[in-house]
Amino acid sequence: MIIAWQKEFDPAVLDLGFTDYQEGVVTGLKKRTYGFQASVAQGKLETVEIHVKGAVIEKLVCTCDAAKKDGYCRHMAAVLLTLDEMLPSPLTFDIVEEETVNVTVTLPKSEWSRWQKLAQAAGVTIESLIAAELKKH
Repeated sequence: MIIAWQKEFDPAVLDLGFTDYQEGVVTGLKKRTYGFQASVAQGKLETVEIHVKGAVIEKLVCTCDAAKKDGYCRHMAAVLLTLDEMLPSPLTFDIVEEETVNVTVTLPKSEWSRWQKLAQAAGVTIESLIAAELKKH
């Protein structure tokens, strides 16, 4: 499902990014092999990378603490708004909706012990180990 990038941002963060965009704090916007890079001089100078494939955003990175904590930040929003103004069509997110299915696995005690040992050796839960095996098939 393709959605506008703005829908993935908290409205308050989007508002801060719009203010930054209007104040012209996005500088040094460059095309890179992975997408785009820009600096945002809002208080401290932050660097934003936007990884795209076609017109779909694959990854957003910012050097600020808010991005490390919350995911999307005002600096990313400001750069994306700047790009929306410059590009012929806006960037989007491609959201994959996965359906969850509950599975019950019945094992003989001997198999259960084997799976316990395998999970313990891998440092994971039995559930995650079985889920990984199921994904392979």
